[in-house]
Amino acid sequence: MEKEVLIRAKNLCKTYATGNEQYHAIKNIDVEIYKGDFTVIMGNSGSGKSTLLYLLSGLDTITAGEVYFQGARLDKLKEKELAELRAKKIGYIHQNNNLIPDLTLLENVALPGYIAKTAKQLVLPKAASLLKAMSLEEQLNRLPSQTSGGQQQRAAIARSLVNDPEVIFADEPTGSLNYDQGVAVLDILTNLNRNGQSIIMITHDIKAACRADRLIMIKDGKIEGIINFDQLEETNLQDRENIIFSYISGKE
Repeated sequence: MEKEVLIRAKNLCKTYATGNEQYHAIKNIDVEIYKGDFTVIMGNSGSGKSTLLYLLSGLDTITAGEVYFQGARLDKLKEKELAELRAKKIGYIHQNNNLIPDLTLLENVALPGYIAKTAKQLVLPKAASLLKAMSLEEQLNRLPSQTSGGQQQRAAIARSLVNDPEVIFADEPTGSLNYDQGVAVLDILTNLNRNGQSIIMITHDIKAACRADRLIMIKDGKIEGIINFDQLEETNLQDRENIIFSYISGKE
């Protein structure tokens, strides 16, 4: 069965000017992201993976090329249209969670709903329900500083879901967590994906990358290769880790 394309990039480029020099962060990338997939973009620091994530999500402007989200060309949308699309159809999870320190967890999770102009009487119960699903019902009215790093990141996941987004973009979501907290966050993302949520996650961590249906390897601003785990015979996380190690070793 052919997969539905959620996001498509054609000849995508991003160039930064530093003085008289230019730095090409993304170089002529063609890529498709499929609806319902857990897509992981993996690369070392400076490879361009974060830049690619920002371009695909409309958080950054492209230098050249095209980006389509559900058939709509992002780089041609007016700023108001782009802001509305990001608010209603896209969820974000950042490495450092970006929770507002003066708001409770409940208020933080509800905030994107308010931005999307959803009625308060609908947003607050939804936010509370999502926090409960993240085992945070006892932390609803606590400030971020009164909770652990793992709890904060689970609240950030709840926040990304409050508007029922088409896709979640996760920027190194386990990067600031210890091992156990990181596994818990990855388990949540994996379960969300199994229930139909499209996820695009960037990481440099092989163990995190093993959660992918489709792994996009990026190096020096270009796609170096793609591993389609969902087309292989049933593999566990250890099998996937071995496949990634073998792939990387073969490229060195």
